[in-house]
Amino acid sequence: MKKFLGALLLLILCQCFSAQVFADEISDYAYQILDLQYQKKSSQALAKANEAIKKYPNNSELYLHRAIVYDDLNQKRAALTDLDKAISLDPKNSDAYYWRGAVKMDMNSPQSAYKDFTTCLQLKPNSSSCYSMRGLVRIELGDEGGMKDLEKGNAIMDEYN
Repeated sequence: MKKFLGALLLLILCQCFSAQVFADEISDYAYQILDLQYQKKSSQALAKANEAIKKYPNNSELYLHRAIVYDDLNQKRAALTDLDKAISLDPKNSDAYYWRGAVKMDMNSPQSAYKDFTTCLQLKPNSSSCYSMRGLVRIELGDEGGMKDLEKGNAIMDEYN
């Protein structure tokens, strides 16, 4: 029994260590992608994102990062595909809903963008950027409540400044 418990403990420790190594490597990929984007090297950022997704095909954050690169490259359909994938992998990824809403705004789909920003706010109720973007969409849709969202976004931002 002691051998079994020892082996079980060793297995659990190995899995925890392994999970941390994967998390660190995924974070490194994400940082490299963002750094390349910051340097205006979008094609290199896309190659790095493709490499990362090939290695970790079930990671929501990597699909989100690649979608942002696609958006920078003005490849809106590819960005939407990756954002849909990010959300299917992690339905609580508020950033994926935010970005999908932003891409849908760019594609002149305000009703659908409104839904994504609303979902973003359900997941992240103190997001000034989600309130602001939803406010803009609501104004575009002729909804007078858009100004309230913009004011709420500004109020949240003022709280953190």
